[in-house]
Amino acid sequence: MNIKILKSENIEKYIINDYKPLIKYDENIKYNDANVKPEFNFYELDGYSYFEKNFDIKERIIGFGEKAKHIIKNRERLIFYNYDQAGYTRDSDPLYVSVPFFISVSNNITGYFINNPSRIEIDIGLKNYNKIEAKIDDSGFELFVIHGNSIEDVIKTFTEITGRTFVPPRWALGHQISRYSYYPDRTVINVVKEYRKYIDVSAVYLDIDYMDDYKIFTFDKERFPDIKKFKEELNAMGTRLITIIDPGFKIDQLYKYFINGIGKYVINSNNEIYISRLWPGNCAFLNFLDADSYNYWKSCVKEFAENVDGIWLDMNEPALFNDERTISGSALHYTNNGFIKHSKIHNAYSLLEAKATYEALKEIKDEFFILSRSGYPGIQRYAAIWTGDNKASDDDLKLQISMIVSMNLSGIMICGCDLGGFFGYSSPELISRYYKAAMLFPFFRNHKVKEGNDQEIYLLPEKYRNEIIETVNERYKFIDYIYSIIKLSSLTGVPVIRPIFYNDPYDETAYYIEDEYMLGDVLYAPDISDTEVYLPSGRWINITTFEEFNGKSYIKRDKNSIFIKLNSAVIYDGSIIIYGNGDFKLYYPDELLIKAGEDSIIFSRPVKSVIIPLKKAKATGDNIKYEYNDKYTKISGNLKEIKFQ
Repeated sequence: MNIKILKSENIEKYIINDYKPLIKYDENIKYNDANVKPEFNFYELDGYSYFEKNFDIKERIIGFGEKAKHIIKNRERLIFYNYDQAGYTRDSDPLYVSVPFFISVSNNITGYFINNPSRIEIDIGLKNYNKIEAKIDDSGFELFVIHGNSIEDVIKTFTEITGRTFVPPRWALGHQISRYSYYPDRTVINVVKEYRKYIDVSAVYLDIDYMDDYKIFTFDKERFPDIKKFKEELNAMGTRLITIIDPGFKIDQLYKYFINGIGKYVINSNNEIYISRLWPGNCAFLNFLDADSYNYWKSCVKEFAENVDGIWLDMNEPALFNDERTISGSALHYTNNGFIKHSKIHNAYSLLEAKATYEALKEIKDEFFILSRSGYPGIQRYAAIWTGDNKASDDDLKLQISMIVSMNLSGIMICGCDLGGFFGYSSPELISRYYKAAMLFPFFRNHKVKEGNDQEIYLLPEKYRNEIIETVNERYKFIDYIYSIIKLSSLTGVPVIRPIFYNDPYDETAYYIEDEYMLGDVLYAPDISDTEVYLPSGRWINITTFEEFNGKSYIKRDKNSIFIKLNSAVIYDGSIIIYGNGDFKLYYPDELLIKAGEDSIIFSRPVKSVIIPLKKAKATGDNIKYEYNDKYTKISGNLKEIKFQ
């Protein structure tokens, strides 16, 4: 087996058997040849290549992206082959997104990323108690080994390799609604109007029933006779329009998008168009590895998207109605270097589709939003991810927290779940609990299958409707901070949603807390269980009562279980709360630098409202007003500097 090792400051790159990556990363990273003996075991057997490393008895493994598992992945065998696992529950595997990247926390903190978009199996101490073994369905691969002093260091380097998150428009962080399916146009308008009597609806999604016979890039003219006027009416209410797009082009000689794509599709071994079934019937599928095919998709998107605000990429694993549930592994993609079997590019199909969609929309729109069900490392540059077709349950409620945390640990920062659960019956109480659990997720959308119960807020009992209103309103108090953390992530690679052991990876208790999470420096313990809140190491203050707590302690959980870490600056309800000392960077909306010391706080530009917990203070600036009590000082006006008394 041929092994080439390259080295940068904190990355070792292993190239196995001269592998030529189909998805290229790290092109801006400078490496030097490393003439060292590999510390890992690499071997090949029966056409597969293998990577093996020792697994210490105190080592913890986290990451791996979208997996229906606990945050700790020890003693698991995981499969990476994008798959439509409809109605999944805990331990269903594989799912829609493949991220063969993990972080090892032991005496050292190290990241491992296997770049090969074919099927991969990774065994974490299950087959062999003291080994981690990866089996790659190819003769070669790239392995990136990332060294860091913290979990944050490793993630920042991983996203330097694979790309940093896109920054969505602010409206895409608001409360969104969907149903399989809302139609016709007047029904959609009326649903939005009813919702908006109670809470904001920043976007509404149209599922496949808006199309003409389920043909992509079309509208049913009876259900949506004037899509331009329809979009304008929604936009006038403050609601954006996002439409679903699947990957299959219906085989239809009168369907221009299929006809114009001939010569650009995935083929079989007889050089015929590879055909399989999707919603409209027999379909063909573009070969995104070919430049002409890639550009053809872009042209279709640009023509279609004039009258929508965003695109929802679904079924893009791809998920098909055949025995394999996807494109056959033996189907062929043409490239400049010859033909490649689909099995060798499968996990990256959705990544290339999302990239083409992003480029197309960027050419015609100042702002837009893309949501994708499937992905591979790098998807974060182009699209948000939702966790697919979950099944409503109390366990799924907590599972979604673990999944969103794990995706952020793996570079996918803008993600969320179907509020209420896509499949299954969700009681009004359970719907409210989903809203609470996901209150600070970057993506926040209510979505339900046709056969499911109605989840619209205006149909729920008053008790649970009021709970949801309260949750949504509380989320909106954090919208500016969610945006600020996403913007910071786009520049530095830090995760948006974090596990509560993020700042202290050696706080052993924190690894087992899966009903809490952090948004930046805010710890949120949603009121979804009877367990006590665990505060990890450090010092914390409640965001509304300003009561202080020591870390590594348990306290009672209630609906106000939201805390700020000492030495942080967060944005909440129009004010900047500065708790402790330090140099902080916020995007509110543009870059704001804050230098908070023992005696004063200095801003790089004037700010409007600041809250200083547990201190008395005076400010310099214009139109200054003060609100004092024994818990905090609130100062508003045109503030330039604050001095403590």
